Amino acid sequence: MKKLDIDVFDYDVSFGDALFNLYHVTKKSEPKEYSEKEKIFHSHSSYECHIITSGKTFLTVENRETDKNTSEHLLKYKELFIIPPKVGHFPFEESKECGELVIAFSLKKTEGEKGFLRYFTDALEAASLRPIPISTKLYEAIVEFCAPAGKYKMKDFMARKALSYTLLSSLFELINYDSATSPEKTKKNLESERFTIEYLINDYSTSLGVIAKTLGYTTRHTTRLIKKLYGKNLTEIRTENMLISAKDMMKKSPELSLSAVARKAGFVDSSAMRTAFQKHVGLTPKEYKNALSTRSEEK
Repeated sequence: MKKLDIDVFDYDVSFGDALFNLYHVTKKSEPKEYSEKEKIFHSHSSYECHIITSGKTFLTVENRETDKNTSEHLLKYKELFIIPPKVGHFPFEESKECGELVIAFSLKKTEGEKGFLRYFTDALEAASLRPIPISTKLYEAIVEFCAPAGKYKMKDFMARKALSYTLLSSLFELINYDSATSPEKTKKNLESERFTIEYLINDYSTSLGVIAKTLGYTTRHTTRLIKKLYGKNLTEIRTENMLISAKDMMKKSPELSLSAVARKAGFVDSSAMRTAFQKHVGLTPKEYKNALSTRSEEK
């Protein structure tokens, strides 16, 4: 019997009001062909993406377009097939001549800036239940993502975050592709671009130069683009976000030391947090924390 092992890769890949829980399924036994009795029609609560790594095969899924119960799709090397949540399908028939990788993710709503969740779900719906040839960049990201557990250590956390970003951004770049340069395509490109910037802004280890290189722009153009989208430069955005995070921790976890707050909020050190507080809040972190304590006692 084939044993499946779910490897949770990243619990917190968020963009605006969309939160991805991303993972992949590792198969622990030799490839096999299923007998008719073993072909159990089933569904999942997440989006399931099948990527063919060698050969070709057929995948049978619930048919949502006609009166027929199921439809069969031929999948070939370096093709992607997305199965949405609650859509029934038979297991993939893997053999020595044909292999696959499986990644999956759930998509949840958060309290962030609205519009991202609708964008992602619409894109996934449009691309689901049909074979899609994938780029070499996306294929390589998927292969690396599905590498055996243990390749990454905790110290490589940011590298793992970057990899999950690369995979998701390449995926949505692919499924949003449209022919010609229609207004709809231009709109999708802008949304995809903002999706990319949103992630990288919140990855404090990523410099402006890296953001520019990822987008394919000069640093000057990237600076202007960020200013246009957010009304602030990269440093101002990150400082504001870190201050919000630090204030929230001081309020909800008063037992944390100021150095711990600085580290968790993303500041280089306590001195950097102190400078930011004095400039933007008008108080030192200690004074701000004491003020919170005083208000709490008065209540």
